Amino acid sequence: MEDWFVLCSIPVAALNQRYVVTSAGAMLIIVAACSLFSLLLWRQRRMMNRNQAVVERLAYEDSLTGGRNYNQFLMEAELVRRQDGRMAVWYCDLKKFKYYNDALGYAAGDDMLRRMYRLFERLEQPDGLFCRLMADNFVGLRWYAEREELTEWFSRVVREFHQEESETASRSYIELCMGFYCPDPSDSGLTVNEMVNRANMAQKSIKGESGSRCAFFNETLRQRFQQEAAMEAQGQQALAEGQFQPYFQPKFDIQHGDRLAGAEVLCRWIHPQKGMIPPDQFIPVFEKSGLIMQLDRYMFEQACSWYRRYLDGGGARINLAVNVSRAGLLREDFVDYYVRVKETYGIPDGAMELEVTESLALGGEELLCQLVRELQAHGFTCSLDDFGSGYSSLNLLKNLPIRVLKLDILFFQRSVDKVRERIVVRNIINMARELKIRVIAEGVEETESVEFLRGAGCDIVQGYVFARPMPLAEFEALLAGSAGK
Repeated sequence: MEDWFVLCSIPVAALNQRYVVTSAGAMLIIVAACSLFSLLLWRQRRMMNRNQAVVERLAYEDSLTGGRNYNQFLMEAELVRRQDGRMAVWYCDLKKFKYYNDALGYAAGDDMLRRMYRLFERLEQPDGLFCRLMADNFVGLRWYAEREELTEWFSRVVREFHQEESETASRSYIELCMGFYCPDPSDSGLTVNEMVNRANMAQKSIKGESGSRCAFFNETLRQRFQQEAAMEAQGQQALAEGQFQPYFQPKFDIQHGDRLAGAEVLCRWIHPQKGMIPPDQFIPVFEKSGLIMQLDRYMFEQACSWYRRYLDGGGARINLAVNVSRAGLLREDFVDYYVRVKETYGIPDGAMELEVTESLALGGEELLCQLVRELQAHGFTCSLDDFGSGYSSLNLLKNLPIRVLKLDILFFQRSVDKVRERIVVRNIINMARELKIRVIAEGVEETESVEFLRGAGCDIVQGYVFARPMPLAEFEALLAGSAGK
């Protein structure tokens, strides 16, 4: 400006100092950002590892016992089975465990399962393997040289289990049921899961027997279970197609001139190709699968439907009895369903009888008494079937508010002393009469037995001596013939 120039000079040291400060600040920010980023990565990795551990624990650990679950068992078992030696797969079930839960509560039941797990853990071989499969079922692998070693081990498990239960004073009286599957070299293509299923088949084959027992799988068992599975599948279709037909076994009042008093409605399976399938073939299968409940309800509705048509046609009132299974009795809507069907068809009170066996009271006598009272309040008659064939008959008779007692004469006829047999029968009838309970004798096949029962005070007789179970048309003809007498 006007020939003047402005010149500024800055010492190099001062310039370098500002640069160093700026660079240091930038580096500090970068280092802080990297540290924060690393911390975030570390926390994320730690969280992922923790979540993975939780997932693995959920996937491979039994939440109740803390041991391996079935998924982990299958993984380890596939490795163990490759070792040399004879290996057996076992499947153990705790019988009556449900009643133990109901009586003492789920906390006590869980505690028992943990004790059972520790027992298996204590008695397991060093290279053995086991787990809790579900609920009260345990599975495992065990090495052996002879099968007797497996049965001896099971006996030891039972012995120590009951000893431990006695020491804890739980007095649960739970029994153990175990099945073994011993693979052959030809079974190398089977998976561990398939072997477990075969051990389970062996266990199921003896579960209905009393006491703690074990059994070994064989080919006959497999074929039987295949047949039962096929029958169960056919049963579903048969229900849908109406192949089950009601048969009626008449009941006669022997105190009033052998008058026809009613009938028990029985189920018969009329297969389109096989013809009539006996009840003793399909009823046990349906009881195992739970299909019996559907069959019970189907037959009850069939009986009510016919009874309504019979009354509308001017028929005189009779007593009809139908059977109730354990599976049906334990359903929450049991009473509601039967009352609703009875009211839908307008069945008179006291005309429909529901038969229960004393085995239904096993572990649930209070529930059975409550259900009987509810049913009788809605116009049903309740009877105790197969009296004398169980172990708690007298106790039930004392507590159960039934109105009809069905005496299984065939059971008493297995006795070796005819005189003692008749003394027992006569006194049971007298006891029932004092309790205002009507007595029906079923399974009567001889005229001599009818005369004895008549003199003893029995009310009704049902059996081949009078009539066999018959289809509806024959029963209607019998009813028409008796109406004219």
